[in-house]
Amino acid sequence: MAAEWQITCWYLAMLLLVALLAKLTSYRLAGGRHWAELATSSFFWSPWFCAKSWQRRPRLTAGTGRPVVASCVADIALVTLVYATVIPLLAGLPWWLQSYLAAVPFWLLLKALSSLCQLVWLVFGQLVPSIDHQPWRSVSLADFWGRRWNRLIGDWLAQAVFSPLKRRPRLAMLATFAVSGALHELVVSLPLTAVYGESVWGWFIGYFCLQFGGCTLERKLRLPPLARRLMLWAVVLLPLPLVLNRGTLLIFHLGG
Repeated sequence: MAAEWQITCWYLAMLLLVALLAKLTSYRLAGGRHWAELATSSFFWSPWFCAKSWQRRPRLTAGTGRPVVASCVADIALVTLVYATVIPLLAGLPWWLQSYLAAVPFWLLLKALSSLCQLVWLVFGQLVPSIDHQPWRSVSLADFWGRRWNRLIGDWLAQAVFSPLKRRPRLAMLATFAVSGALHELVVSLPLTAVYGESVWGWFIGYFCLQFGGCTLERKLRLPPLARRLMLWAVVLLPLPLVLNRGTLLIFHLGG
């Protein structure tokens, strides 16, 4: 198997491991005690990590399926077009420049995968929540990370890491970003080292430490709305090569 597909397979294997551990943790925190019951539940076989979020998911009603199908077709068509026309243009560019230029294609890919999950589970009569909630409408870093970006892992982090420490909000936020960074190291840094013998260890931890610093500063500063949005995108996007590093680019075939 070619190396560019080996690293993707490594990523999927690590992601499955993380998903299993996250589901077991979330199930116990939600009050579950019987593993046999978990294994036969729709939550265990769903793409979601957080039991509480899965329990609160919207119910499928008449007319709900049509927008899901339309969104899935549109998202897959768009990301296919991007991969066919934009991604080849990134070849040969410095990896850090590829990182910035691949930001939108990466988001479109995640959006398409989210829509595909929704379509697949729709066949089984389940309405899977959207992974993102219009992140471009975020008004602050807290809004971006806490409500809008990647709720697949974000909701689990809120349940398993933040909530048990919420009496000490600063520590809870630091622990949440640290665990997020560690999980990213496992699913990206490890595959890159295993397949290519290269290292980006610590890059994700560094990125999420910067996000923690930005959130801490945001709480202290009383910025007007426009300045708060400018700060949000500066903190999220300027250090982007730390997270859309060579490992991430190779795993998702965005360059590298």
